[in-house]
Amino acid sequence: MAGPVEPARREPIWLRPERPEKPQRGPQPAYTRSEIVAAAVAIADREGVEAMTMRKVATAIGAGTMSVYRYVPSKQDLYDLMVDTVWSELAIPDTPGDWRPELSTLAAELRVAAHRHPWAVSVGLSGWGFGPGFLRCFEFALSALDGLGMPVSRMVEAVQLLVIFVEAFVTNELRDAELARETGMSEQQRWMARIPYVQQVVASGRYPMFARLLTEGDHVNAELQFTRGVDRVLDGIEAGIAQETSPPGPGR
Repeated sequence: MAGPVEPARREPIWLRPERPEKPQRGPQPAYTRSEIVAAAVAIADREGVEAMTMRKVATAIGAGTMSVYRYVPSKQDLYDLMVDTVWSELAIPDTPGDWRPELSTLAAELRVAAHRHPWAVSVGLSGWGFGPGFLRCFEFALSALDGLGMPVSRMVEAVQLLVIFVEAFVTNELRDAELARETGMSEQQRWMARIPYVQQVVASGRYPMFARLLTEGDHVNAELQFTRGVDRVLDGIEAGIAQETSPPGPGR
């Protein structure tokens, strides 16, 4: 009886040359991997990542479908390259300064890039294919945290937490935008439609904290929500730094 089949090992796309080797016979390489990735990103931006196929990418650059596979062996490789393109767009300085404003900038830049390429959050910004675009941002974030007393593994956890927050926030923003397109109703209109039910819930007296939210809560826009959310993440990181660097007390 045959044993389990071992999964094939996939060589990282960044180990492969930008152009395939010149064959002894047949057509010579006529495109670049960058052209292929740019075409794929444009299709995903315009039609959604589900609509992005190797055939469409090949048509966009005027190549045969099989020719594209000589440059990018699989669709997963193409996804890795596309996501790395998103990371490469982040406008961050070469050398980080104070860690809090620098990580705030990184988060804000990532949010802007994710809105520019809405498919990126569904493919996964935090999958971390370790391409050059991602590594530039990763190195920047870790360098900002370096010297504060945290082990490098804790620094990685802090950066990951920040990226996951941005992904989650943008996912909610994109979902709300899609809901508005599907229903033809704005967020305010959808809230107004819920008022009779909300009044019934409050009148029941079973949810006092919810009722308090309605009377005392302040409505803030997405920009302020994002800023506050990033600040809370950074507060948590700062508390972790203090814990790592505080002298051991009794029982520690």
